[in-house]
Amino acid sequence: MKLWTIRKEQLAALQVAVERQLCDRAVAYVRRQYPQVCAALEERSIRASVETALQKRATYRFDSEETLLAYLDLMYLLGFDFDRDPEKEWVRGTLTDFDLGPRTRLLLLVEEARGRTRRAGKGATGT
Repeated sequence: MKLWTIRKEQLAALQVAVERQLCDRAVAYVRRQYPQVCAALEERSIRASVETALQKRATYRFDSEETLLAYLDLMYLLGFDFDRDPEKEWVRGTLTDFDLGPRTRLLLLVEEARGRTRRAGKGATGT
């Protein structure tokens, strides 16, 4: 006896709702972590940064909320296009070292980025 049947349309609608909630939590996280940067940005720019991070999931093989937030940390510490910035070449080796798990890769990079930011005497930069 089947108790529940979930149609593809229902599953798709649920996925959209889950993704929207994740996006809202990520926006709130960025606002808490980087208030000075966010004060200079419009809401749509902050949301666009989260959408960019969500789009990078497949490229850099990360899928948890924790790794999404770590990727956002990198964006706000190193610049929104850090993964394509020739001056940030040091990031690519670790970011694309898929022998390491996604959590390990991203948290190592966040730690390194924060250290470099501190040594350079800068606060978080996000543009």
